[in-house]
Amino acid sequence: MEQDSLWFVRPKPLEDEILSSWIVRLAWAQGLKLESFCFRSWGRGAQVMSGDVDLFARHEILKTLQICTGASYEQVVNTTFQPLIGTLFYDLPKQSFTSWITFLGNRNRVNRDRGLSFCPDCLRQDITPYFRRTWRLAFVTTCLVHKKQLICCCPHCDAPVSIDRWDKSKNYMESGHPITHCQRCRKDRTIRSVGISVQDNILLNFQWLLERTLAYGWVNISGKPIDALLFFRGLLMIVNILLDRRKTDRLRIGFLELGKLTNLINEPTKKRRMESLPISLRSEIMQTLGWLFEDWPHRFIGLCKQQKFSSSYLFDQAKYNIADVPFWLWEPTYLYLHRRYYAPSNGEIDSAADYLLRTKGELKKGELAKILGVSWLNKKTLNRYASQFTTK
Repeated sequence: MEQDSLWFVRPKPLEDEILSSWIVRLAWAQGLKLESFCFRSWGRGAQVMSGDVDLFARHEILKTLQICTGASYEQVVNTTFQPLIGTLFYDLPKQSFTSWITFLGNRNRVNRDRGLSFCPDCLRQDITPYFRRTWRLAFVTTCLVHKKQLICCCPHCDAPVSIDRWDKSKNYMESGHPITHCQRCRKDRTIRSVGISVQDNILLNFQWLLERTLAYGWVNISGKPIDALLFFRGLLMIVNILLDRRKTDRLRIGFLELGKLTNLINEPTKKRRMESLPISLRSEIMQTLGWLFEDWPHRFIGLCKQQKFSSSYLFDQAKYNIADVPFWLWEPTYLYLHRRYYAPSNGEIDSAADYLLRTKGELKKGELAKILGVSWLNKKTLNRYASQFTTK
C-alpha cells in the first residue's frame, strides 16, 4: 500500500466517528488484519494502535490518512479530540488522563479500563456501524436518541469493548464485524435485550445542555452567558469535590440524605477521577449535577451552608491558586460560603482598651480579645499595648 497514492477502497469518516473506529473500518475494507494494515501504511514500529490513538494521534498518521483516502484534513482531524481544544480543555497532554475524556488504559492489556461505551440501538440501526467520538466524553452516559444508558462491555461475556483486538487469535474473516462483534466471544454486541431505559428527564436535559455547550462554545446559566471552556473547568471542580473523600464528607452526607450519590458514596473503589469511573457512577454524578443546575446557585449554596461546607474546600481544587477558579463559580462561592475573619480597626481596639482600663483598672489580653469579638490578638496589637498588659 503506497503512502503517496489513493487506496483502492477508501471509506471516509462518518459523522462524529472516532479515529480508532475509522482505522478499524479501513483495515476491514482492505481485507487485512489491523496490525498488517498499520504495518503496510505506517511501517514497522509505528505502533499506531498501541496507545490511545484518538487522543494522541501523530501528525504523520493523520497526513497519511488524508492522502490515501482522499478525505480533507478537516475531516481527518475531526475524528480526534483536537477540535475540542479551547472548548472542553485547554490543551491535550502528551500522555495520561485528559479532562472529560474517558480513560482506556493500556490497549495491550486484555483487562483494560472500560472507557469505550456505545449504544447498541445506534449500532444496530447504522447502515455502516461505527463508534462515535461523543461516546468517549465522560459526561455522556446516555443515548439521547434512544433514551437508554450506554453500555461499556459485551452483554454476553462482560468483556470490555476493544475494537482494535477483534482479529486477535482467530482468523479475522471468522470474527464477525469488528464494530458490532465482541473480540472475546465473537457474539453480536447489539442484541435487543440490552440497554437500561433512562426516564430521568434531569439527566437527559443536563446531558443535552452539555452537548449543546460543546457544540456552540457557550452556555446560559442563570441568565448569564458563560464560555464553554470556563464552564467545563468549573464543572470539573465540582465533580472533584464529590469524589474527594478526604475533605468533603460533610457535603457527601448532605447529598446522601437527599437520596443522591448513594452508589458513589458506598462504592469502595479507590479511583478518584471522573474519566476512569464506571458508567453507572458517572451517570449518577451527572444526574446530581443536573439537579444542582436546575436552580443554580441556590441549591448548591443552600446545601453547602446546611453542611457547613466553606469555600476553601472548593478553592483547593484550583491547580495553582484561587485565580484558576472560573468567575461563574467563584462569585457565589465567595459571596455566600467564604468565612471572613473579622479584623478590628485601631479605633475599635483603642476604645476597648480605654474601657477596660477605666472600668477594671487593668488590661488583660483575653478580656480585650473577648470585647473585640476575636479569638486572638495580632502581633501589631500586642506590641502596641505590651507595656499596659498586666497578665498574659
